Formats: sequence, C-alpha cells, structure tokens
Amino acid sequence: MATKANLLIPFPGCRSFYESEHSSFYGRMKQVDDVLLLLHKHKFIALTGQIGSGKSSFLQSGLIPALRKGHNGLAGKEWVICNTRPGLAPIQNLAYALSENNLLNPSVKSTPEQSLWIEKNLNEGISGLESIYRRSEIFGKKNLIIIIDQFEDLFLHNNQFNNAAVLNEETNQYINAITGANFAEDIAVYVVIALGAENIIDISPYRRLQDLLNQGQYLLPRINGVDVKRLIVNPLSGTNLSISGESMDSLLAQFGSDMRLLPNLQFLMFKIWTTFQDRDQEDMVIQPEDLTKAGNLQHCFAVHLENHYDCLDTRQKHVFEKLFKSMLSEDSLGKLTQPQTLTHLSSICEASIDEISLLLNDLFEGERKFLDILPPNVSLLHGNSNKIYHRNSLVFLKNENIFIHWDRFRTWLGEEKESRDIYKSLITDQLRYDEGKTSLLRPPDLDFIWQWYQNNQPTKIWGEFLVPGYQNAIDYLTLSYNTYKNELLLKENARKNEIKRYRRNMLIGVILAFLILTVVSSLYLNAVEERKIAVKAQEDLDKEKKRIEKLNSSLQETQDSLNGTLAQKEKYVNELLIKEKTIKNQNVDLIRKGSLLEKSATTIKSQNQSLETKIKETEIAKSKAETAKEKEIIATNKATDREKFSNIKNELFALNSEMAASENPLELIARLNSVVTNYDAFSLKVDGVVSPNNSLFKLLNLTSRKLEVKNNISSQLIKSNAGLRSVLVNNGGFLCAGDEGKLFRNTQQNVSSIGQRVRTMLSLKGESGTLMGTFDGIVYAIYPGKPPVKIVSSSSLKPAVSLFNSFQNGTFLFAGQNELTIFSLEKGVLSKSVLKDDLLAIYPMTGRAEFLISTRKGLYTWKPGEEVNLLVSIGKGEFTHAVSAIEISENIVSLGCKNGKILLFPLNAFLQNPEIFPSQKFVYHNAEITKMELFKGKLFSASLDKSVQFVDLSLTNPNSFVVKLVENNSWIWDISIQQNKNGVDYLLCADENGSLKKYFITAEDLLNYINDLAKRN
Repeated sequence: MATKANLLIPFPGCRSFYESEHSSFYGRMKQVDDVLLLLHKHKFIALTGQIGSGKSSFLQSGLIPALRKGHNGLAGKEWVICNTRPGLAPIQNLAYALSENNLLNPSVKSTPEQSLWIEKNLNEGISGLESIYRRSEIFGKKNLIIIIDQFEDLFLHNNQFNNAAVLNEETNQYINAITGANFAEDIAVYVVIALGAENIIDISPYRRLQDLLNQGQYLLPRINGVDVKRLIVNPLSGTNLSISGESMDSLLAQFGSDMRLLPNLQFLMFKIWTTFQDRDQEDMVIQPEDLTKAGNLQHCFAVHLENHYDCLDTRQKHVFEKLFKSMLSEDSLGKLTQPQTLTHLSSICEASIDEISLLLNDLFEGERKFLDILPPNVSLLHGNSNKIYHRNSLVFLKNENIFIHWDRFRTWLGEEKESRDIYKSLITDQLRYDEGKTSLLRPPDLDFIWQWYQNNQPTKIWGEFLVPGYQNAIDYLTLSYNTYKNELLLKENARKNEIKRYRRNMLIGVILAFLILTVVSSLYLNAVEERKIAVKAQEDLDKEKKRIEKLNSSLQETQDSLNGTLAQKEKYVNELLIKEKTIKNQNVDLIRKGSLLEKSATTIKSQNQSLETKIKETEIAKSKAETAKEKEIIATNKATDREKFSNIKNELFALNSEMAASENPLELIARLNSVVTNYDAFSLKVDGVVSPNNSLFKLLNLTSRKLEVKNNISSQLIKSNAGLRSVLVNNGGFLCAGDEGKLFRNTQQNVSSIGQRVRTMLSLKGESGTLMGTFDGIVYAIYPGKPPVKIVSSSSLKPAVSLFNSFQNGTFLFAGQNELTIFSLEKGVLSKSVLKDDLLAIYPMTGRAEFLISTRKGLYTWKPGEEVNLLVSIGKGEFTHAVSAIEISENIVSLGCKNGKILLFPLNAFLQNPEIFPSQKFVYHNAEITKMELFKGKLFSASLDKSVQFVDLSLTNPNSFVVKLVENNSWIWDISIQQNKNGVDYLLCADENGSLKKYFITAEDLLNYINDLAKRN
C-alpha cells in the first residue's frame, strides 16, 4: 500500500528553501557553478535579482550545500559558513552569527562575552573583520564565508516614500566591516550578499560597496521552460503523486518567462500537495481542475488569503483590514508596503500588540510566510519559537505578487488611497484657510468629507504619520460642519416664523371673506327677484314678435304669386347656360386626360431606365460578390498559412527540446533542415519577408554547439585570464584586449603586453599600430615587435572610456572618465576639456565636427576646443535612466540606457528637440547596455544581462521579432562585426570571463555551418 502524499513536503510555499531541503532544489545548478567560478576571481559577490526570483533559496539550498562538498579557496577546500541577515541591528546580528556554534574557535564554547568582543572589533572599521579572522583558530586553515541574505534590510528606513539613496552612518559602518577584509590578499574571508535588483540604487552613496558590486555582481537569470518543468516534476519523483500532461502544459503556459510567478508556482504546488495529504491511494494525478480549484498561478494566493479572511470573526476582520490599509505605501502597488512598528500598527488599528501578533502568526510562519517581521535587536535567522514579537519589531509586506490579484486587497487599496487623498485635500484647505486664501468648507464638498470622517473615524496617529497637522485639519472640518449646521438652524427658525405669519394672515383673510360672503349673499337675493321680473317682460315681447312674423309671411305669399311668370323665363335661360358650361367642362376633361397620357408615357420611359439601371447594378453586385469570394479564398488561404506557420513555430520549439535532450544531434539534422525550409517559406508568405525568430536562432545555436563538441571544435577564439573589455575588426582579422593587459592579434599566440588593464582601443589607419586606453587613464601606442610607448595620461588617472580619430587629420580624442583630451602622436597633448560629471559614453557625429556625450546627469554635445553644451537632463522625456551606450549611423542615433531600454531617434530632429517621442523604443534587456552596433539595417545590442540581441529595423514592427543571438554565462563588455569576402559575417563577443567568441548573425549562414559540421561525420 502506498503511503500518504505528505510524508515530506517537497515545495516550500511562500518561504525560501532550507539548507536541509537541497535535495528538492532544482533548476539552478548551472548558476551555482557560475557563482563558484566567480569566487575564484572575487572574494566579494553580490547576488542580485528581482523580488521572488529565488535568491534566498539559491543561497540556502544551492550555494551552501555546494560549498560544504568542498570548493577550492585561499585556505583550501574546507569552508566555515556564517549565515546571517542585517535585520534592524546589522552589526549585532553579524557578531551573534560569527560567535554562535563555535564557528571561529571550535575548541572554545561560544559565550555572550565573545559576541560582544566580536561586535567591538567590527565597530573599529574596515580592519575589524580581518583582525577577528586572524585571531581565530581557523586562520589559514579554513575559508570563512559570510552569507548575508536580505541585504536590503539596511535600507528599510531610507526615506520610506521613495527609493532615494540616503547615506546612513550605521549602515556605512556595517558596510566597512564586511568589505574591509576583501582588500587583504592573504585573508581567506569571502562575503556573498543577496540584494534585490530594485534596491541597487540604495548602495550608490557607499562607494566601496559600489566598486565591489561592479566587479563581483551576479544577476540571477530567468529560468527556462525546461527548468520550470523540473521544479514541478522532480520533487514529485519517488512519491505516489504525479501531474498530468495537460496540467503541466497549463502551468508552463501560465508561467511563460515571468520570474515574478516563481513564488506563486511554489505556493500553488504546496497547496495542491496538502489537498492530497489525507488521501490513501496507490496513484494520484494532479488534474487541471485541481489547479483551477487552488486558483491557478495568478490567483492561488488570493484564494488562500480569502479563505483565511473568511475564517476570522467580525472583530478580527476589522483589525485585519485596518492593519493592511495602514501598511500600504504612498504609491500603492509601485512599492507595496511601508515598514511600520508593531506599536504604531497597534495604535492605528486600536488593538493590542498581542491581538495583532495573533493575527500575524498565520501569515508569518513556514510555508504561508506572506510578510516579514524584523525584531529590533534579535537575529531573525535564529527564529522565535514563542511567537512573541517585540513592540518595536518592524512589519512589512515584500512581494506584491502575493496580494496583487486578491480582489479584497485591491478594494482596500482603492479605499485607502481615497482616504489619503481626502485627508491631504483637507490639510491643504485648512492651510489655505489659515492663510486667508479660502473660506470654510461648504456642500457638496463638506457633506462628502464629513461623511468620510464619520464612516472611517481616522485616528490622529494615522493622520500624523501620513501628513502632520491632523488636529488642525479635523478642527477645521468640525468648524465648517458646525458653522454650516448653525446656518441651517437659523434658516429653519426663519422658516417657522414665516409659517406663523402666514397662518395669522390666513385667519384674518377668512374673517374678511365671511363678511364679504354675507354682503354678496344679500345682493344675490335682490338680483334673483329682479331677474324674475325681467323674464316676464321678455315672454311678452316674444309673443308680440310672433304675431308680426305671421303678418309678414302672408304678405310674402302674395308677392310670389305676382312674380311666377318671370321665374319661368329665367329658368329656361339658366338651362341654356348650364349646357354651355357642361360642354366647356367636357373640353377641359379631354385636355386633362391628354396630359395624363403624356405623363404615363414619361413614367413608362422612366421605369424602363430604372430597369436598365437595376440590371447594371445586378451585374456590378455579381462582380463584387465574385471579388469578395476571391478575397475570402485568399483570406482563408492566409489563415491556413498562418496556422501552418504557427505549427511550424511550435515544431521549432518542440525540436529545441528534443535537441537539448538528444545525445546524437545528427539524428535530427534532416528534420532541422526541413523545419527551417518550411519556416522560411511560410514566413515569406505570412509576413512578406523571412522574419527572424528567437526560437529558430536558439535551436540553431544549440545544434551548432552540440556538433562543435562532437567535432572537437570551439567557437571560442581567445581565452584570457581576466575579462576582455574591447574588440576591434582590423584588416580582415581582429584585435582584442582587457583586464589582463595583453593585446591579442587574431590568435592567442600573437600577443603583446603592456601590463595595464585595457579599457578601449583604436587601430591606427595605414599603420600596423594600435592605441590602447587603460583603467588608470593612460594611452599607449603598440607596434608589432616593439615595446609599448606612453603617449598621454589623464590628469586624474581615472579610467579611459573611448578613443577616436579626431575631426582634424593626425589628431586623436582620448575620452577619460572626467576629461576629454585632443592629442597627436608627435606632439602629445594639444588641448584638454574637464568634465563636471562622470563620462559614460561618447560618439562622433560625422558631418557635424562634434561629439554626442552621455554622463550620469544627462546628454551633451561637444566640439573640440569648446565647452560642453547640455542637450537633455536625466529625468526628462524618455530619459528615466542614464545612457550607457551610443551608436550613430545613417542619421539614426541609438541610445542604450542603464536600465536596459534602447531608444532610437532621427539625429537631426533629436538634436533640435531631445524630448521628442522616439521613433523606436525597445525594452528587451534587463540590465545596462554596454555596446550597440547598427549593421545592414539590424541593431545589435550587448548588455550586462549576459546577452546580445538584435532587431531588424527594416521590418514593419521590429519589436515583435527580437532575437537573442547570444546567451552568455558572464557579462558582455564589447561586440564587433567582422565582414568576410565570402558574404558570411560574424559577431565577435568579448566578456567578463575573458572569452572572445564568434557567432553567425544570420540563420542561413548558421544552418549552412551546421550542415557542413554534419557532413564531417
């Protein structure tokens, strides 16, 4: 009989993985190897990544177990691991972590006095940690590594309402303590910190930490679909629970490439696992309905939180709502919560600390850890078994994805935002009233705000924390309400007095009406009597009129008798006249009928014309119907082509997975050629051009790498012992140099050395020499077979940025970090221009005899011999971050920013108005752009996110066809395109690991290369 599904919970839910759960930790082994490799070069490493990307799990279940297996360090393979978190007392917590479990002195039992001694040494500055290690028993015998998780704890108090970096003395002391030992070469003390990408700006005031981060930063990359599948399937292996294919496809489709959903995935699988824990079946399969019931990826947190809320009683729900509303930040979902102490939350929620602690327990512990609680002076990493929180503990929600899809929480967001807007508006009105610029509140505003005040009952602590001046604002609101209420009372009294006057006047009117009615009645009776007399007189008059009318009738009859003869004659004449009139009428009728016949003829003619028109319209309609049918056929064919094209893309994706899993790629070459041929054909049909495709290039690159391994061929042209910073195409070959201080010409054997870290290079036209700018601001000239010649050096000895041919023959521009120098090989320095800000990038504008310059503060134009002119400051238009790379070609200026955004402008229009909307904007990198190249209509861009990507600007919508050409394992510093006579062009890529690699830049060339490799077998 199978055991229950929950013998060991393989999914951590909301919390991170523990070290003991490393056997269930999948998908990051390659990254663990990368960080171990980085430990060979740097003793200080900053692990960065966005919220929810799994940094803590990576450290606890990835890096620490790997170190315990044995990894070479300065003091051998044994590692003493100090696991800590800054919290709210960073130096105390570090001292506590170093003193516990006899880490530094295995033969001596840890004591509180030892922790105090370590804390005292850490407070002494940058030499403190070195001194502690030298005096320990493990000095020279074991490596000490300090792993600091949640490094952003240091910045919790740095201006809660924005991310502005603020120098903090205690934080500075802590940073000095952990970075000091890095500069002693014989000290085997290593430090790894985990820092959220959104908090990198906070370290800018701490220059030592900034410099170390620039050297040893490791950005935790996105995980691909294969690794996501491993995260789901591998922990289930060996259990009686599995997942159906349909459920797996659904999860992969929901996840996509959004790393923010990684906590959602772990929590969803944890919830589903717990639903099966009470079942006792031989085999259990997770079906799509199980995912839906748990809320799927986006809503799994919302479903759980809503169920949790429903289980609370009325009082708890009230406190719970107030608690969450009080933690919302000013810009809500931009920075989800602002840290607050339990004491402050207790005051706002009008609840005891114990009551709030009880509510928070279920949201803080284990797999349902939705928020963080930091005590003021106890290391959180050692737990709190009693679940009793200090009154000054800091409470905050870190991951907005946990709450963003919870409808109730979003409603609270809206309500709280409305309350804060009303309160701020009230504060503003009160201040203007005190200044005499406005009057008291009046309806409807008064009614709305007073209703809000009565319903919400905002407390003074809530208001003062938001904007000071709560009491004055409430007094102003109360005064407005009372004043308006008194006005209404006065109006009501006036209305009542008016009613009294009206009733008095009505009584007087009734009395007068009664008197008038009495008089009128008397007059009416008199009038009735007089009317009877008048009626009698009228009857007598009517009798007399009838008698007279009878006499007149008799007289009329006599008159008619006398006139009879005349009437007969007149009758005959009238008959003749009637006949004449009848004849005339008949003539008129004949004329009218003739006119009607003419009109009928006209109507018939018009009907014939209308019939002819309808026949023509029918023919046109028939033609249109045939055209529409043809269009429908064409549309159907296009839809069919699109569907086939979509299937081909899906086949590309599937073939990619098969190629990744295949041990013999040659078996798939025939399918590869068929799929690519079909892709080209249908891409031409659907898009009108053969559009680039990311999956296609990924598949081709994967295939070529496998075949290269099979044929013992490497795309790596050079392997240096330190990072390569610059690569140039030169006379059909290339030049490359970097931190090792060596100049490579085409091969690893053809090398010249200057012993200085190289940052930039320039080939001398017509000569075989090369100019090289170094990290300490010196320019050397190197010729084959001759020693380096120092040409110029910067005043500040700060790093070189670029070298260019100047706009005058025989002169060159050396762009250093803080100055611009014009020089010649014969005369040396000709002129210098000092910059007020650190230079990031510079590029010549051909035809204008000037340069476009980028610094941390903005973009400038500069002509040699003149002052720099500000073009646009950072923060205006699209320039939210500084520009780190510039490329100008074909009157197009391409600007790559530190946040990975790329902006394209027409050069002339941009120089006239740099705040215009860009003609193109791309955001497919997630780190600083280091170099761009515009080649044959395609824009190639390299980034510290370890990739080179390109877009074809000739396409109608290039944003839809972004291709990741290079997916490297370290930062990419420079790229250059090598054109060959045979038409096959290559991209040369120089990186932080010291590798120079060659990549094909068209799918056609890469496929030909693959087929050539296949033929060799």
